[in-house]
Amino acid sequence: MIRFDTKCSGETLNGSYPAFQMNTSILSHSFGRAVLILLTSNSLSAAILLGNYPPANDDITDTLTPAPFTINQIAADLTLPSGSDYTIDSVTLRFGNYRTDAGDVASVGFYTDNGNQPGTLVASLLSAPSSTSDTIGNFLFTPSGTITLSASTKYWLLVQGSAGSFDWHGANPGQTPTGAATWSLYKFSFDNGGSYFEISDRPSFEINATAVPEPEHYGLAIGTALVVFSVVRRKMRNPQ
Repeated sequence: MIRFDTKCSGETLNGSYPAFQMNTSILSHSFGRAVLILLTSNSLSAAILLGNYPPANDDITDTLTPAPFTINQIAADLTLPSGSDYTIDSVTLRFGNYRTDAGDVASVGFYTDNGNQPGTLVASLLSAPSSTSDTIGNFLFTPSGTITLSASTKYWLLVQGSAGSFDWHGANPGQTPTGAATWSLYKFSFDNGGSYFEISDRPSFEINATAVPEPEHYGLAIGTALVVFSVVRRKMRNPQ
């Protein structure tokens, strides 16, 4: 609930005072607060878009490397819910033997769906973490710009071993990814995206994203604030 305290001659308006001179600066301040509070209440909402963190263990190991006839890529699908687009905040991946100082490079990005397999690149998470240890850990990848995924649309989170060799770990038994989006399967490629095959392993990941409100939410917030402004102004002019 939003409460407004408007004052005149040192007293707080509560409907029991006689007519008074309206304090326009306080009224303007109250209106500004109303807009801010209402917009905040309809503002962006952070969420786990999809993921299977925390892993119960790291017993499953899938090694990613650009070498031919090995696993080059692993991708997990996600279908966004209806009603809201999402902007990507970060992706956390469970890697081991990942050493950027030794030349390991993990390319992470979101792809469109093309017949139930990764299609064209939507955007890459270019801000990659560095590592000088082989220890299994959580590695946070963030976008260098805005990545927006559309509501009711299927995408793929794809991880590629672009250089070196590193492990993407998962739990055994596999943990099902859950979140605001829905998941159905993982796929891998041994020819850098030329063909894809379903894989039963479920490597650990977490996609954090922010829901983007529909434009009408902002209009509703402004409209509500204007109504509040009108009521307060009328009460100040005609106190009972």
